Amino acid sequence: SVVESTPIKVQGNYTIKIEPKDHLVQKYIAFYTQGRREAVLKALERSGRHRDMMLSMLEKYRLPKELFYLVMVESEYKVSGYSRAGAAGLWQLMPATARRLGLKVNYWIDERYDPEQATEAAMSYLRELYELFDDWHLALAAYNRGEHGIGSDLRFTKATEFGQLAERQALPRETEHFVPKFMACVLIGDNPKDYGVS
Repeated sequence: SVVESTPIKVQGNYTIKIEPKDHLVQKYIAFYTQGRREAVLKALERSGRHRDMMLSMLEKYRLPKELFYLVMVESEYKVSGYSRAGAAGLWQLMPATARRLGLKVNYWIDERYDPEQATEAAMSYLRELYELFDDWHLALAAYNRGEHGIGSDLRFTKATEFGQLAERQALPRETEHFVPKFMACVLIGDNPKDYGVS
C-alpha cells in the first residue's frame, strides 16, 4: 500500500501488484526518468501507434491492461527491435517461442516484426504463463527467463513467489530486475507528468 506522504500516485486499480516503494522499482524509475528520459519520451510517443490494437488484444485475451507497458521494457515500442540473444520485434520473442506460438520465423519471413501477429502471439504466451504459475510476477519472470527456468528455480528453492526467489538469490540478475523494471514502466507510463517525462 502507498503511504499517504509519498509523492507517487498509483492511478487505477492494477491487477498486477505494483510496488512503488520497492528499492529496485525506485532505482528503475530514476534510471528511466533521468538517464533515459529522452528515450522514454520517444518510446511513449511510439507507443501511441500500437496502443488501441494492444489494449483491445489484452481485452480479448482477458489480460491486465498494464501489460501494455511490458513492451516498454522489452523494445521501447520499436517494431524492429532485436537483441543480442536473438529476440525480436515489439515483444522480443525468441525464435523457438515464436514458432511454438504459431509465428513463421525463417530465412524469408519473420512474423515477430508484424505488430499484430506478434502481439497476438505474446498475449497467448502471457495467458499460458499466468495459467501455469497463477501469479503475475512469476509469469513475467518466466516471460524473461522461460517457463522451464522459473519452474526449476521454484523447485530448487522451494519458493512459492517471485519475492522469495529474489531473496534466495535463485534468479539471474536480469530476471530479478525484470519485474521491478516492468513496475517502474507501468508507473511512469500511467503518470508521465508526475515523473517529468511528458
